[in-house]
Amino acid sequence: ELLEAQLVEWPGTLLLYLAFLGFAGLFLTGRLIGWWDGREGFAAAYFADPSAFYLIARMQSVAFGVWTVGLAFGLGRAGWGAPVGFAAALGLAVNALHAHYAHLAHPVTAMSAFVALGLWAALRIATDGSARHLVVGALATGLGIACQYHAALLAVPIGTAVCYRAFETDGPARRRWLVQGVAAGAGAVLLFLALSPYVVLDHAPFRGDLAWITDKASGRL
Repeated sequence: ELLEAQLVEWPGTLLLYLAFLGFAGLFLTGRLIGWWDGREGFAAAYFADPSAFYLIARMQSVAFGVWTVGLAFGLGRAGWGAPVGFAAALGLAVNALHAHYAHLAHPVTAMSAFVALGLWAALRIATDGSARHLVVGALATGLGIACQYHAALLAVPIGTAVCYRAFETDGPARRRWLVQGVAAGAGAVLLFLALSPYVVLDHAPFRGDLAWITDKASGRL
């Protein structure tokens, strides 16, 4: 029951793709070095000692954790200057919860990285950014949701930034920002659906998952 409750909290499909690429790299490396002869030897190596397979998934999580520290610096510097950026990066680097998840094969680390990237994009959009920051925000949102559904909340800061930027201008520039903002939102949704097609192909359990998350967040579970 606990495992089932945990599984419905996130799709995690992006991590499955990354793990596949990591395992494919391990397979090819092993073939070149001579660790195994083919698929059967590769499978046997996993059952004999799966340490390398777990290490690959954990190292991917470490990479996301380190990247998030860098993004925290970029976010702080973009908004308030380098000293704030250094403080944000240092605070996250020594944060016990961040360090805990960064050495596990867990989607929260990747989701946190994409949320930080999306917040950076929102800040740039609201200040001196361009359409390319909208693209970054859309990518961050779509990829983040493919890790954990919570990343969909990026729609709030990014949407607010687009509206702020739009109404700071007038005429064609305002319309252009609003149209580009809607297009970026649609792009984020399409990216998520491409990475997690079960949302459409098996939509009934997906709706049940969202209902479960809503009940838990509201304290009814």
